[in-house]
Amino acid sequence: MVRIVILLAPVFMSLFWAVSLMIGNKGHHVSRRYLSVFMLVPALLMFCHFLYFAPFPDLFVYFDLPLQFFGLLVFPLYHIYFRLLTVDDEISYKKLIQLNIIPALFTIVYVVAVFNSSLPEYKAWLFDKTISPSIPSVRFLHFTRMVIKITFFVQAIYYVAANHILINRNADRAVQFYSNVRDAQTKYAKMLNLSILAPGVVTLVLVLIGRSFLMSADVMIFLGWSSLTVAFYLIGRMGAWQKVINPDLEHTNDIRPSQKLISNHKIQEFDQDAVLNKILVEFTENKMYRRCDLTIQDLAKTIGSNRTYISTVINQKFNQNFCAFVNGFRIKELERLILENPDFILLRHFTNCGFGSLNSMKRSVMAFTGLSLSDFKSSVLKKEQRA
Repeated sequence: MVRIVILLAPVFMSLFWAVSLMIGNKGHHVSRRYLSVFMLVPALLMFCHFLYFAPFPDLFVYFDLPLQFFGLLVFPLYHIYFRLLTVDDEISYKKLIQLNIIPALFTIVYVVAVFNSSLPEYKAWLFDKTISPSIPSVRFLHFTRMVIKITFFVQAIYYVAANHILINRNADRAVQFYSNVRDAQTKYAKMLNLSILAPGVVTLVLVLIGRSFLMSADVMIFLGWSSLTVAFYLIGRMGAWQKVINPDLEHTNDIRPSQKLISNHKIQEFDQDAVLNKILVEFTENKMYRRCDLTIQDLAKTIGSNRTYISTVINQKFNQNFCAFVNGFRIKELERLILENPDFILLRHFTNCGFGSLNSMKRSVMAFTGLSLSDFKSSVLKKEQRA
């Protein structure tokens, strides 16, 4: 019974995130909905493994082909998720076919290998590795399975590297859009990208150990499948947190003619000053930075401008990106509150300053001052004493 529970744990973990991400998708980018669908793939993959190790040999015979196909799909589909985070608003059928042509082709070859053998030969090969390799159909099965395994690990390296490149190329877009430091930074996206390697590494170890040994090794089953369950949890958890790195560009037809960019995309000095004044009014008088989920799009709507204008003004006038600009006001507000109330408990300050949480305040203070929260407080008070 325990063995069954352990084997099914990664299946239910993947299904949990597939449902959770879909249910909580309202108001989120399409990438989140896609990740929800993606999580069905490891669920199906692990269910196929469950049938082998439970064991249900009569059923697994019909699930071995899907197992190989789902395994080859994992990394190309995960790459599509990162394309949606960085460069694509949607994935066309053409792009979907291009990225999944290799899994489809290798699966077709494997199908040929399976149907080239008789059912008794195929079943014996699946469950009895001592079957004679001199049989041509068995050699063909061995060869295609080996190619599939190699392709799986080559894809892992290739697509993780491709995802990393996409994140780096679009990193600047996030800091020009979000005011929350975690949303603006790409290190969490990079961690999410690398997290898919965890089940890949576990799979490699299990492959090296071999199915025949694992069949009777409950301890290895426990360690391997528990690791996969944790890995799928982390992927789902980080995916639920992750926001799109490259937010959709605003449509010019949503901007009044007086607000549209001029043809050479440069803003005249007079226009810069007008936009700058509106920004400063919102931040100094209306304290807009207190909105913890503030984005540059929110600011654009408030002052009747557009993101490109605002981003250019902030970059040129303050030599800062949007995230740094907003958090500069938040940290100054935190300094003011500390000086007014030196004995005030810091964790009660974050809502007054615009930080979404205590952790958000800690991240921002560390990112922009290099100090921990307590050291920052001490530094502010010491600076005031010297003055």
